[in-house]
Amino acid sequence: MKKYLNVINNLKSKDIYSYKNEMKELPFLEAAYRIKSYDMLKEFFDAWASKSYPFDSIEYQSKPQFEKEAYNIFYKIFKPLDIGSILRIPKYNNTLLTYYNFYSNKKYFIIQDRIPVELFNEEHYHGPYCYRTQYYNNDTLYHNVKSKFLILSFNPNFFIKGYKIIYCSIDFSTVIKEFLGKRHYYNSLKDEFIESKEFNKRLDFINHFITIITSFHEDFYRIETNPIIGNISLNFNYTEAHVSTWINDRSITLRLIKKNGIWEIVDKSELVY
Repeated sequence: MKKYLNVINNLKSKDIYSYKNEMKELPFLEAAYRIKSYDMLKEFFDAWASKSYPFDSIEYQSKPQFEKEAYNIFYKIFKPLDIGSILRIPKYNNTLLTYYNFYSNKKYFIIQDRIPVELFNEEHYHGPYCYRTQYYNNDTLYHNVKSKFLILSFNPNFFIKGYKIIYCSIDFSTVIKEFLGKRHYYNSLKDEFIESKEFNKRLDFINHFITIITSFHEDFYRIETNPIIGNISLNFNYTEAHVSTWINDRSITLRLIKKNGIWEIVDKSELVY
């Protein structure tokens, strides 16, 4: 980053810092955007990728069983270059397959850094609410949940040739969101929220190497590479799992069964808005 210091120093501080974030990565990214330097943008992502360390075999063996299962389920589901297989799009449907081909020309995968895991009472595992999320503390339909965990610093040992991995830490997420800014702003004259052209320009710039998919719902967007796992529900024998996932704006629940020690997707259901 040293060779770009002159570019960074020439930017006014108010243009490159927010009141929430004064990390050095933000002014560097801002400078890259101002001069439209994809070399600087690549250096920015490479710096984050170099700090993304996967676990080793010794660390994996020391993990509790539910966490091992979460990693194995992730490996089964996380196929960013073949999202059509999860959505069960027929191979001959080139239009849909092309639409969901978000990452084929990119250079980095942004992997979520945390995954919620729940263990359920075997007796109540099947039924209409067997893997229902608890929406409030006294949720009476949530009686079959026995244990809840949140895996932090999720760092799978994942590799696809031609791509680098970045774990979506809070620091990384903050820098990206501060750089992009608000997607909509309020126009008092028209009394409505209007999409920000500047946000779209910044998004186009940063999406040269990654893909951030925006939602139809106001300012919501996820930095992580799809499919994103929202929750993993396991039975106590670790033989069956229900996994809520997000692909673009689609909420899909996958049912997996462990066969001969390997997780297999056997069914899927989709929440239709």
